[in-house]
Amino acid sequence: MIHSQDLELTVIVPTRDRPQLFAAAVQSVLASLPECAEVLVVDNRSVLPVASWAADLDPRLRVTTSEAESGAAGARNWGVAHARGRRILFLDDDDLMMPGYPTWVLEQQSDNGFAPTLSFRGMTAPSIGAYLGGPGKAVVDVRPFRRQIAGLGCGFWIDRAAFLTVGEIAEDIRVNEDTEFSIRLLRAGLRGLRAPAPAVMVRQHDGLGRERGHLTAAAKAGERAGFFGMIVSRHADWLTQRPDAAKHLLQRQLKTAGAGARRSGCAGGFVHAAGSTTSAVAAVLLLGRVDFVSAQAPLASASSRLAQTRPTVASSSP
Repeated sequence: MIHSQDLELTVIVPTRDRPQLFAAAVQSVLASLPECAEVLVVDNRSVLPVASWAADLDPRLRVTTSEAESGAAGARNWGVAHARGRRILFLDDDDLMMPGYPTWVLEQQSDNGFAPTLSFRGMTAPSIGAYLGGPGKAVVDVRPFRRQIAGLGCGFWIDRAAFLTVGEIAEDIRVNEDTEFSIRLLRAGLRGLRAPAPAVMVRQHDGLGRERGHLTAAAKAGERAGFFGMIVSRHADWLTQRPDAAKHLLQRQLKTAGAGARRSGCAGGFVHAAGSTTSAVAAVLLLGRVDFVSAQAPLASASSRLAQTRPTVASSSP
């Protein structure tokens, strides 16, 4: 159900089973939230429902629970569907927003935008100064291509009308779905804006959620490479006009596949990861306008390392 738009801004914070980090994230937003804005928490099926303890923390805070555990993309889509704001701003539940950034977002005349970020480690956040603000730069004028796209946790905001125009965040692309969404924004010709200064403090976790074992890491790398292939295949027609974007995506896919091979130290891991690059390689070769030699360097390097680490099978004597 789509709520009536009676506010200027909704800050959406998806969360699942991280109450301490989530509380800090929400407080960082509430500290400088404009009067015409709300914070909408999307509980992605936490074991302890967020609504049972957070609903009454602040009158500007609302909690909604997703129908099913649907990953980050699904939680954000659910949040947009239940938001009351004309403009949407995303924040991850373990990050912190700089005071003043929501107000700066409301002052902009573009359709969507994002900002640089700063990183910190540990549970104790450093002191956060006010957002510096200033004029942003049109995304279409930013180079190289990688600076035209952004993670949805990088102070990303979008007008609700623009979101409905390009469609929901792809839930079938479970990794780098923000890259695919950014490409759709570029394809639609929307007025994107890159903020002039960092707006979000991104928490770096030491050892939390990292890969468990080489084979698991290789499988995850292969899966990530496959998602890059989906993105290239889905936007192959647009990539014929943007060889710089095609090259960037292919390089990232091949680098990911090579990482899987290095971590596994076995041929099986490499075959799983590199095999998923087929669709991207074919699509980019069809473009005929990309420096494929430099793009394939990560894969060649991974192949060389694989040959050096492949175990030797001893033959048995009769």
